[in-house]
Amino acid sequence: MKYHITINDDDYLKFNIFYARHSWNGKHSVRIAQLLMPVLSVLVLLFFTLAGFKPGFILTEAACLTALSVFWVLRAPKMLEKNVRNHIERLRKNGKLPYHACSEIEFLEPMIVERYDQGVFCLNYADIEELCFEDDDIYIFYTAIQALIIPCHCLGADKNRVIEFLVEKCKKNFE
Repeated sequence: MKYHITINDDDYLKFNIFYARHSWNGKHSVRIAQLLMPVLSVLVLLFFTLAGFKPGFILTEAACLTALSVFWVLRAPKMLEKNVRNHIERLRKNGKLPYHACSEIEFLEPMIVERYDQGVFCLNYADIEELCFEDDDIYIFYTAIQALIIPCHCLGADKNRVIEFLVEKCKKNFE
């Protein structure tokens, strides 16, 4: 099975967001970012209390900081997405995209072969650490943070066939 794969910034962004939401490191980073503002708010209120400010002022500050903390907790995942998008744009300006925009992936019996402008990448099925199937993409992780990104629109009607093939080839890896 051989497929022509095209990846754009949105595909790469979706992969990074998927990774951030599902990996331990990504979840940890988002949790830290979400907790940062509430912890700082409590410390500020503690400082105002210990400094002897009037109760009315402290309650007003508490209300403002609580609202700000709720906004911050809800906004942290979007800020992560914006940071990744800005990082991709910086890489594009420097001419160093972290993905191959066009490639050809072939699913052979012993391995997956990806051919792109700069060379060839071969991946044995035994080296696959994790398979992730999303509605629009398939991620084949071969290290903790690196994966082949296969947009399902590039597979056409063969999406389920490719998924079944990968699951069959990799089931020994996950037993």
